[in-house]
Amino acid sequence: MLHNISFAPVKNNVINDSKLPPVTQSSFGVSFRDILAGSKQNNIAPAILLGSQRDKIMDAIAQARAFTPPAFSAPPKEPFNIRTFYSMPPEEVSALRKELTEELNNNLSLFGMTAAGVYEYIENRYKEVFGEDFLIAQNLQGNLCGSLLSDEAKETTNYAYIQIGIDFNIAIGNHVGKHLDMNTSTADINRERLYGNMSDREIMDTVMAKYPQPMTIRSLALLESELVSVGLNYLGVGKYANAVTLHADECVTKGNMPSWEELERRWNKVIDKPADIQHLATFLNPTLGDRQEMRRPGVFQRVMQTVEMLVKLGAVLGPDGLFVEPKKSVFVELDVKLGAPDDSDDLVDEFLKDLEKHDKTLSENKEQLDKNRELKEVSEKYSSYSANFYNTNHLPPVKGGLTSAEG
Repeated sequence: MLHNISFAPVKNNVINDSKLPPVTQSSFGVSFRDILAGSKQNNIAPAILLGSQRDKIMDAIAQARAFTPPAFSAPPKEPFNIRTFYSMPPEEVSALRKELTEELNNNLSLFGMTAAGVYEYIENRYKEVFGEDFLIAQNLQGNLCGSLLSDEAKETTNYAYIQIGIDFNIAIGNHVGKHLDMNTSTADINRERLYGNMSDREIMDTVMAKYPQPMTIRSLALLESELVSVGLNYLGVGKYANAVTLHADECVTKGNMPSWEELERRWNKVIDKPADIQHLATFLNPTLGDRQEMRRPGVFQRVMQTVEMLVKLGAVLGPDGLFVEPKKSVFVELDVKLGAPDDSDDLVDEFLKDLEKHDKTLSENKEQLDKNRELKEVSEKYSSYSANFYNTNHLPPVKGGLTSAEG
């Protein structure tokens, strides 16, 4: 029986006490944004102590604009395009798929091979026809919702490349599956031929080592596809893909899903951005918190395996055993045109707002200080007057009384 489970906070350890000497930074290629950000940090703090330095800071901004190398004027990076991985346009994919499927179905020699041999033969034929990376469309874009596409759109848009991977998996299931018993899957065959008798943890570490940190959304999707191809768990990239490409009011049930071309455009613009592993991990929280689900045979082990993979990728578990909820939205604004200038102007506006706020605070503090000074002066005058009044009206009587002259 599953008892109450509690976890200490878990996170990756980062070595921050390196004894390597600091690297000298070159000014070449430094953007105006970087210089302005440094100016903001270096100048506002002294301004608080020494009074407003608005004029000096504005001079610094002017100099930064004048002397900053135009690094941000370089040609914009081309957006990701799945067509670069295939030698044929999408309109030609359907015919090639059908030809290869018929060839494999009529290849009697497949019956005389081992399961591993059939798997390798089919994989090699797909590489020969569609290219070495024939699975990349399914691995990267298969996470996008394409259920609203018409049959025609599936053959004339880039979705056609995803169907190559779908056909491949069907072929593996049909032809490799004939050689398997009830306790063996096609993923088991692929695992054995790629990793031998390595343990789950060893395979996880080997696959993760292929992708440097920080993980991008692209590498995250490829990593998951590799793990799943050998029978290890999904990480939840499909849900994450929806989170970064769909707005809150866009869903299949309401019938207002964007077109495939629009979904692909959004996905291509974020695919090489850093992945938010923490947000990805929180998709597992409903299952972690469902005690009835976690009691089902095999579920606990599979979920804990996914937890281990996510923690190794950098996700943080809270003391309640759930992944800590991120404080920021994962959705990325996608309406910025390629080739547009960087956001230095926005940073300037933000910087000037800080300056105005700082000047206002100084002005208010000065007014309050003046009021306090005036109040102090009035108080001192009143105290002096009160003392004089007291001394004048409460002097002890002089013996013998006052003479007429003293009176």
